[in-house]
Amino acid sequence: MSVVITSDVHLSEAAPDTASLFFSFLESDVVAQNELFLLGDIFDRWVGDDCVPAVALKLAKVTQKRHKKGLKTFFMPGNRDFLCQSAYLEFAKMRLISDPYILKINDVNYCLSHGDALCLSDVPYMKARPFLRSKFIQAAFLSLPKMIRHQIGNQLRENSRGSNKSLKNLDIDPLAAQKLCLKHHSNHLIHGHIHTLKQVKHTWGIQYVLSDWSPVQGSYLHIDEAKPTLHRYS
Repeated sequence: MSVVITSDVHLSEAAPDTASLFFSFLESDVVAQNELFLLGDIFDRWVGDDCVPAVALKLAKVTQKRHKKGLKTFFMPGNRDFLCQSAYLEFAKMRLISDPYILKINDVNYCLSHGDALCLSDVPYMKARPFLRSKFIQAAFLSLPKMIRHQIGNQLRENSRGSNKSLKNLDIDPLAAQKLCLKHHSNHLIHGHIHTLKQVKHTWGIQYVLSDWSPVQGSYLHIDEAKPTLHRYS
């Protein structure tokens, strides 16, 4: 089995050039015959499955086409699109996967995560995360009128623009990563969130980090029978 993994595309109507590059990637030979894993923040924001943006409908057309060819697409929510739920994903023929997710290839366990839950040094976010992920809070938010949800989503996006720059200085907590990998009998951790393309050797295994996407460049990880390899796409 051959697999392609990417994350942090941050699709939005405000970034058409990034979307164009990503869709060319999806139609390329890189992805054409492979299973595809999307590890969170594929969308820059998501305020409910009843407010699907045009760029998400375009993505759904691509993943529906892949589904008809027998190709699987897996979706893991990130910190920007964790409200993306079953209605849209079923429509788009994508399979929702948990964070973390253990991918087994040739008897090797690969631990997949968005990565935000491992960034323990981001104290303000880690304090807010349980509140944001509360089913009660999510239900309350989704019950609001669409206009109000869009206003809140826009405000949160504006507030987070400064934090996007600081993500470059973040990294996962090595002890938390080690515990996660030991728990799942894995020595390969694959994640995004921190927007820095790199591969790091640790005592417990190897950390593969996916970068964010821009109008000129993105990244992906390819796993085949040989070994995982990180690549840039432009």
